Amino acid sequence: MRLHQAWCPVCYDHWFVNNRVIYNPLLWLVNTIEECPEHDHQPLIEECPHCHEKFPPLSRYSRPGYCSICHLWLGSQKLNQLANEQTHSVDFWRQLLITPMHSHQSNKLVWQCMWFDDVDDLAANTPSDFLPPINEN
Repeated sequence: MRLHQAWCPVCYDHWFVNNRVIYNPLLWLVNTIEECPEHDHQPLIEECPHCHEKFPPLSRYSRPGYCSICHLWLGSQKLNQLANEQTHSVDFWRQLLITPMHSHQSNKLVWQCMWFDDVDDLAANTPSDFLPPINEN
């Protein structure tokens, strides 16, 4: 496993432009994976292009697609300003929090499907002794 977050800026940009859920696939945490499986020959990045720092995969200020140190967009530079303007506004977060859940159903379903796919892959490739014991009472 990697000690620092790695990401594909092309994936982040693609998800952002297409209004998809932005997340960090579990595969990006595997230290032997050096290129994005979705984008041929696109190396995974481990250093923020803005502050030039590496950061852990999960921290107090983690937010997929953003540096947990300087909080800037980790996709392409041209989308950085647009992403930050959209998501750093109070109105964006207020609307996201107060909008009824049914209006988020399609995004919620996409997110759940991606999450379950990642968990399925992890469980399929994990030795059974890693999993907690089953209580047979």
